[in-house]
Amino acid sequence: MYSVHICALLFTSFICSVFAVNYQLSDNHVGSDFLSSFVHEAIADPTHGRVTYVDQATAVAQNLTFASGDTLIIASESAVSRHTIRSDIRHMPQGCGTWSAAWEVGDDWPNLGEADISELEGVNDQFPNTMILHTSANSNMPAPDDETVTPTGNNCNVNTSGNTGCGVQAPTADSYGPAFNAIGGGWYAMERTTTFIKSLSKVTTLGTPTTFFPNSQCDINSHFGPNEIVINLTFFE
Repeated sequence: MYSVHICALLFTSFICSVFAVNYQLSDNHVGSDFLSSFVHEAIADPTHGRVTYVDQATAVAQNLTFASGDTLIIASESAVSRHTIRSDIRHMPQGCGTWSAAWEVGDDWPNLGEADISELEGVNDQFPNTMILHTSANSNMPAPDDETVTPTGNNCNVNTSGNTGCGVQAPTADSYGPAFNAIGGGWYAMERTTTFIKSLSKVTTLGTPTTFFPNSQCDINSHFGPNEIVINLTFFE
């Protein structure tokens, strides 16, 4: 014996005849109707995932939720704060005019900070690798304890010293560019917490950080918020 179920799909509701039971359409939500029919809950994730939910006004303002015709889009945006990153880079762009970088930045720049140390930053084959922070005012970094690294500046404020930021150069020439590529690449790593930022440049095993930005002269927690990871290549004359 065979049973036949006949169902018709209408938008988000079903009109079905299953045996002798009839189902009638009671609600119909299409496109922008969702924005008025459903509530955006800015609550802690009940499934304990790695997400921050926002209210409808925020979602709409950041283009995370929008409707087009009979379609509703619900999107997510990736941003990180306390975290570690390890990157295995085998070959990076090189040559005159190249400017490759892997970095992190907050939406409200510079108030949420910028870290050009998550992997690398360099220009025009100029080695070694440079690791820099860019922040809002009242943020400084002490001279590095490691005498093998070269400081490039201690004031992280973007409005001073032509936005050079505070940073150091890695101790080895093969941490960036052609020399880095010649040895088959290497590892970059960064650890960011609410009290410090550390990084390693061109390593084979994890060990003593190349760069250590402590909390002593810069409140990391207030100068750095959720950041997005950016990997880009640009060119200059």
